Amino acid sequence: MDSFHRGLAKGGYVEGQNVIFEYRWAEGQYDRVPALAADLVRQKVSVIVANYPPVLEAKKATGTIPIIFSSAADPVEIGLVASLNRPGANVTGIYLVAQALEAKRLDLLNKLVTAAAAIDVLVNPNFRDTDRQLHELQNAATDLKRKLQILRATNNDEIDTAFAAVADERLAGLLVVSGPFFTRRRNQLVALAGR
Repeated sequence: MDSFHRGLAKGGYVEGQNVIFEYRWAEGQYDRVPALAADLVRQKVSVIVANYPPVLEAKKATGTIPIIFSSAADPVEIGLVASLNRPGANVTGIYLVAQALEAKRLDLLNKLVTAAAAIDVLVNPNFRDTDRQLHELQNAATDLKRKLQILRATNNDEIDTAFAAVADERLAGLLVVSGPFFTRRRNQLVALAGR
């Protein structure tokens, strides 16, 4: 949020001086997002800024309020925009390309580890793109002739448990898939990996 505010300030928008922000946080509870998006529309905000997947609910909630997004999922593939060069409607934003690289990340990890053991993959089963991520990774693993073992985490304790399992089993490596849940917990993930 600090970077967001600094960027807007460079453009002349300073909170409390000439712009007011209405914050809504789902805190990883995706079932809350439709109500939060509807509330912003009722407030008649001038613009909605949302990441993926909440931006999908914002798009459902309004066809007139401009929506700016950031997404690691392909916005065309998920139906957010018509095309990358001409998004259309009231939605535009930044495509971070992270999820499109899951297979490449697995390939890199596969090259780094020589053991024939399975590679663990840590996913958040509550994330809307988990099935797509797993499908892409399973296809890549088949091509690499590498077995995957799937670990699931939806909170900090489950992340700790997953890392403990990886350490106990001495598997070849761990791939943490991309997504907002894990991005927000990157400090925890790095500390656990270091141990």
